[in-house]
Amino acid sequence: MSKKTKLFLLTGFLGAGKTTLLKNLLASIDSKPVSPKLTAGVVINEFGKINIDSAIIEKDGLEIVEINNGSIFCKCKEGLFIENVAAFAKMKLDYLFVETSGLSDPANMESIVKHVNSITNNSFDFMGTICIIDALNFLKVYRTLNTVKRQINYSSIIIINKIDLVDSITLEEVIGKIQEINPLAKIIQTSFCKLHAHFLYEDSHWDNSEENSTDNYVYNTTFSRPKVLLVQANDTINKENFLAFIKSFQEKTFRIKGFVKLHNGLNYVDIVGNEIVLEQSSLLRNISEIVIIPMPGYDLKEEVERKWNEIIGVNINII
Repeated sequence: MSKKTKLFLLTGFLGAGKTTLLKNLLASIDSKPVSPKLTAGVVINEFGKINIDSAIIEKDGLEIVEINNGSIFCKCKEGLFIENVAAFAKMKLDYLFVETSGLSDPANMESIVKHVNSITNNSFDFMGTICIIDALNFLKVYRTLNTVKRQINYSSIIIINKIDLVDSITLEEVIGKIQEINPLAKIIQTSFCKLHAHFLYEDSHWDNSEENSTDNYVYNTTFSRPKVLLVQANDTINKENFLAFIKSFQEKTFRIKGFVKLHNGLNYVDIVGNEIVLEQSSLLRNISEIVIIPMPGYDLKEEVERKWNEIIGVNINII
């Protein structure tokens, strides 16, 4: 029998560091001194209409599939997800990483992999789920969103990221909450998700999670998904005006990310809670594209359009 592709699921709430971890894992796999060279593929899932993360990790030789505008665990996307994972079976990869939307409940991944294996002659070995936790914002979202608890409960490895941004008392509280939810999971602490892929090879880490039905779970339904906005603009934008625009409604959002054309060139923007990352990007894009994910109960389209016109003033398209 030919070798199976090892499949890993990366989950975690919005802005926790899933894409950063994925970049680090892919880099360390590339650097491993083995022959022949290890190969990997990636499936990236976003609730929004475009995928920002795929542009960040894109590189020569890496097979990437994007599934946007909904959760891959929702019935509306599950068939497409199965179809795309099955397609990777023909590539005979060493690894396949699936990065989920931060609002997804991943508990039916086991059943999805069983379906995929039934149509691909058992091509995949599902190793388990890695959940990335944002130490800075975890306690706030933990109290308000059951999604976070479900992601932790289903995972074999919990990576507590951004530990450099919290004190020891907060970190102890975060660890305690995680252990209440999933006492069997291995916990790894890090900053900037600086991890080598060697922990993927240790079989003792896996099989500590539970499988639960998610048919009725609120974040995996078409009708209850957040009203995600995509803001597009062609003109160059003033940095101070852009930051003022963001800060005017930032507290009503889970996540704001994308690319914005400033006077110094294209910039990557990533906003979670009070954290604002704005850094120059080497990517070649002619327009600004910003994804806004609001908190439950907020429909921000009119407010975003009004404040954009008041503060920035250039033409936009909001989808």
